[in-house]
Amino acid sequence: MKKASNAAIDGTIENILEDHMESEKNINSLKSCIEDISNKQKIVIIIDELDRCKPSFSTNIIETIKHIFDINNVFFILVTNTEQLKASINHIYGYSINSQKYLDKFIKYTITLPDTCLINGHNVCKTSVIYWDHLVGETTLLNKINSLVGSFICDLIQRTNLSLRETQTFSRNLNIFRLLNDNECKSNDPFINMIVVVAVFIHCFGDKEKLKQEITAESISYLADLLNIKEIPYSYERRSQIPEISIIFFGIIKDSITLNERFAPKSDEGT
Repeated sequence: MKKASNAAIDGTIENILEDHMESEKNINSLKSCIEDISNKQKIVIIIDELDRCKPSFSTNIIETIKHIFDINNVFFILVTNTEQLKASINHIYGYSINSQKYLDKFIKYTITLPDTCLINGHNVCKTSVIYWDHLVGETTLLNKINSLVGSFICDLIQRTNLSLRETQTFSRNLNIFRLLNDNECKSNDPFINMIVVVAVFIHCFGDKEKLKQEITAESISYLADLLNIKEIPYSYERRSQIPEISIIFFGIIKDSITLNERFAPKSDEGT
């Protein structure tokens, strides 16, 4: 039995070594091929959404680029959410590692996409809002709802500070909802369409565990933070200034509003 065990171990080690040698051979062949091409022309390799990969895979990729594919005239462009990539590094190596300094060993130049840009040379606009306008033009259903409540959607994107990727997720889910429920959602009432928009937004970005139970003081605060609502202005003098999102929020929580002092009307305010 001992001899059989030793033989099995030896066989396993031999297989591992053979696999490693074969892997090294394949890598060297690929490297040689890239070197041949790069001698004639510049090579640019783009790796997108690296932050969405498993932490072990994403860190292995950037280490491989540095140690194996550091070849003249070959350039890698990594398109990634840097904060999430740093979180992946800490997940692998622990939080005692300075993830930014770790990345600096591999990445020579960093270009951050702007959060805002100038429209017509002077109007500041969030890039996610501009991206939303682009996405609207791609589907009839999004274009339809945008014609009814486009300004409300843009305000929601801005007030909740959606990223480009989150804006894409939101638009995709909104389009799917309208596609599946178009027969039931033919209303041209802007307010009804605003409710649909908020419902889809909560579905996309809300914590379903916190929101699927009955309304509590904590869930009211959570929903307010999700929609970036600071207060509900109850005074009659300010009624014209109430954001539409606050009206919808009030409609969601009105039956339980006294549970949360933050939004419960004061004695000198009307409801």
